[in-house]
Amino acid sequence: MSNSSLRKQLQPVTRRWWTLGLAAGLIWTLSATLLLLLLSGWLDLVWELSPENRIGLVVGTFLLGAAGFMAMVV
Repeated sequence: MSNSSLRKQLQPVTRRWWTLGLAAGLIWTLSATLLLLLLSGWLDLVWELSPENRIGLVVGTFLLGAAGFMAMVV
């Protein structure tokens, strides 16, 4: 078997490996984002945050989630 033939046969495996890695990264990022949203809700209950702080926590949570996903993709 030549080197190029082996690469051609392993290409679907490599593609599947990348797809599984991206899916796992997405699931971990979504889980972390949901946990951060729950934490921000709990912090609001404990300290009675102002509306600006509530919005900031939600926006910050989604920004951290997007940054985490981008870090896993890269």
